Order: sequence, then C-alpha cells, then structure tokens
Amino acid sequence: MRQKNIIFLFILLTSTISCEQKSEIKAPVFEETKTIDISEAIGGYNKHYLLSEENLLYGFNQLSSQLDLFNWEDGAFIRTIPLPDVPEAYEFSLSEVLPISKDSVLFIDFFGKILLSDSDSDFIKAFNLNDYLPEGYEFFFGNNSQNLIHKNGNLIFRIHQSAFSPKEQAYYDGKILAKLNLKTLDEATIFGEYPDSYKIKNGKFFFNNTKLGIDYALHSDTEILISFRNEDSIQSSSVDKNNWFDAKSSFLKSPTPLDVNQSINQIEWMVKEGYYHDIITDNYNEVIYRICVLSQDLTDLDGKRNSAATREFSIQKFDANFNLLGETLFNSILAEYSFLARILTNDGLYLGVLDTPEEDMVFRKVSFN
Repeated sequence: MRQKNIIFLFILLTSTISCEQKSEIKAPVFEETKTIDISEAIGGYNKHYLLSEENLLYGFNQLSSQLDLFNWEDGAFIRTIPLPDVPEAYEFSLSEVLPISKDSVLFIDFFGKILLSDSDSDFIKAFNLNDYLPEGYEFFFGNNSQNLIHKNGNLIFRIHQSAFSPKEQAYYDGKILAKLNLKTLDEATIFGEYPDSYKIKNGKFFFNNTKLGIDYALHSDTEILISFRNEDSIQSSSVDKNNWFDAKSSFLKSPTPLDVNQSINQIEWMVKEGYYHDIITDNYNEVIYRICVLSQDLTDLDGKRNSAATREFSIQKFDANFNLLGETLFNSILAEYSFLARILTNDGLYLGVLDTPEEDMVFRKVSFN
C-alpha cells in the first residue's frame, strides 16, 4: 500500500509541475488592428520604420530597392521615395535605408557609403562611414540584422575588424559599434564588446555570431542595448563601460557549437537553429522587448522545408532594470504573425499579420499578460 501511495504522489506531483510549466506560457491578447493600403505600392517589405510624431510609416523592399511612404494613422499610401541621383563614378548599390526625420533619409550601401537626401530625394551630401573609423575597422553590413540606428544627430552603426574572420579568436577581441556625429562628422567613437561565450574554445564557434540587435536604452542618448544571437545576456554599452544583464529565454535552446572548419548549408542552418533576435526599447511604456526565435525541424510532416522567417517565436518583456515581466509565445499552433514586421507606437507594439489580402498590410497591437 505504501508503494502505491508513493507512486500516486509521484504522478500527482508530476502532473502539478506539468500544469505549472504550461501556465508559464502566456498567450498574447490582440487589442486592435491597423490596416495599411498597399494596392498602389510594391509591398513585400523587409524593413519598417515609423516616425511616430509625424505618423509616417516607411516600408523598404530590399529586393527591389524601393522605399514607400504611408500615413500610419489612416493607412493611406503617400508615395514612393526614389533614390537620389548618384554620380555613376560613386558606384553606389543600395542595401538599406534609415529615415532620420520627415525631411531626411539615409541611403546606405553594403560597403558603408552613405547618401543623405531630403524628403523629395534631393541630394544633400555623400560620405563613407569607413573614412571616420580607426585603422583596422570597417563598416559591417549583415542581412536580417540591425545595422544602424539614429538619435539626436548621432548615428550608431555596426563595425568589425577587417583583418580577421568570425572563425578567428582575434575577431571577437575587437569593438562592435561606432558612434558618428552627423553634424560635425568628426572621427567616430568605437565601443561594445562580444560576450565571453563567443570565445573560440577547442576549435568551436557558433553560427551567425556576427549578427545582433541594437537599440537605445530607455530614455538615453548614450547607452546602447545589444542582443546577441547566441548569448542569453543583454549588454548595455556606452563609450565608458559595458554592463551585462542575465535575460535567458524560457523557450530557447542553447546554440549548437560548430567546428571552425565545418562545412554547413547556411540556409538549412537558419531554418533549424533558434536564436535571440532584435531588441526594442519602448520609452512610452517604460519597458524593453526582446524577440526570441525558436528552433524547429528542417522539414514539416509532408517533407517540405520549413520557413526560416515564418515560425514560432516569443517576446520577452523587461522593466528598466531588466527584471523579466513575462515572456509570451507566438505562432505555437498556427503561423499568424511575423517577428520581422513590427511597429512600435506610443500606445504599444504592433506585429505584422502574415495571412492578409494582397492589397493590405496588416498589423495588430499586442497586449502582454
């Protein structure tokens, strides 16, 4: 009888633990929907930028190198913003854009060349970010990664040591961000450091180590928050110091180490591996969000390759001191929302809806429990 009681208690305890674990998975609540009319626009944007005070939404289609402008409030298409006229000798190939005000847009190419234009695409100035960096460093451009942010005339952008590859330890000994004053164009200040976990030990490293997410810290012009793809902790970095905050996801598995000489199919690896994605500072609500992209099988039940971009993900929510307020899971049953398409407004965070009419781009405001 005693043995049966022990077995019963074990089953009861196991069931209780299971229920507690399930209760930690918080379901998102969607409050309202915002529909943007793209019937006269190109659509298919991989980057979105909102100037909230002006209610201007920019959508950038990298494949077509097209930047479209919308009214966020009523969802109307305003116009396409063309690339400014560039002298052919300048050899400019558009890779990214960054609207910095309603009157100014930065056009960036893969090698760090910058074109600054007004809202009518009239050329203002051209310069190369590499000209303002210390010797040994150059601008780093990564696809599906935050490469530049701007605030109060200062441009923060990704850099790396050009003499080393991500498969060499010396690569991770260098700085990772630069700060350039766009008004004075003095020499850039470099800062930020890679985590200790990125050190190459026993010939092992992690896939996608070079990619990361960045944003300004809450109500700060000097501190930058960094979310590394393969590191649980979040770094708060400035020119003077680096602080680390433990921020492990409840759903993300540890990254898979690779041999430095191991040959892999990068597309398949992007589909399978989970990772930390962008970090988003919400000054309106005094919180910080970080996106966590979960690992998945390479193929579905029908043998079709799963999508690297349309998959299960979670969003962590922190207060100003990086106390975890919650972590919410998305797309756990059905792929409905995009972790790549999101808009932060003064009334909350909106996520892009995947299955929408062809002439619409739809965002839903999410409320985190």
